[in-house]
Amino acid sequence: MNPKFENFFKQRFNTQLEENEEQAFKSWLQTESKNLNRNIENDIIDYDLRGFWKESGGKSLSGGHLTDKFKKPNHPTFSIESMYNGAKDEDGIEYIGGTWGNNHKSFTPSLQMMKVTHRPDALASYMNQAEKGVKLFLPKDVNQLYPNK
Repeated sequence: MNPKFENFFKQRFNTQLEENEEQAFKSWLQTESKNLNRNIENDIIDYDLRGFWKESGGKSLSGGHLTDKFKKPNHPTFSIESMYNGAKDEDGIEYIGGTWGNNHKSFTPSLQMMKVTHRPDALASYMNQAEKGVKLFLPKDVNQLYPNK
């Protein structure tokens, strides 16, 4: 992903915290990063960790996969289950999420996702690496955006 695009989403679609909450959140980030042996602050690019932290009361991330509720529009599996589904940015772009099917065993991105934030090849690569066993179905009109796919 291009760094300008990353920074755009890193700065947007984040739950606002009070100053004391922000300090506690940053402490949680450090603890979780140490526990998971990776810098989870990088996840803020495509996931509203502040929202997760606040709603869960600072729950550990060691449990694995997080809910779709706080996925940002640039997350590869941004879905209609996200609180940001239908949100608009300052340019008036409305972000429409994809849909999960077959009890989360298949995913179909929205055509809008494919147009604005996700190329078919990058999405397929992500699904092969991070969503093993999940079938990716591209929207039927995706060939209008990417005629060679």
